[in-house]
Amino acid sequence: MTSFTCVECGYRIESDLQETRKKCPYCGKESISRELSATELLEDD
Repeated sequence: MTSFTCVECGYRIESDLQETRKKCPYCGKESISRELSATELLEDD
């Protein structure tokens, strides 16, 4: 599962898809960003 967050309202979404062109189910905006996993955060220097 991949976590996404709406940039406009902060609503969090869990999805099996990596696609970020979704609309937020809460506010309807298309400003969704993917959250980094714990592994990705540790690898990012």
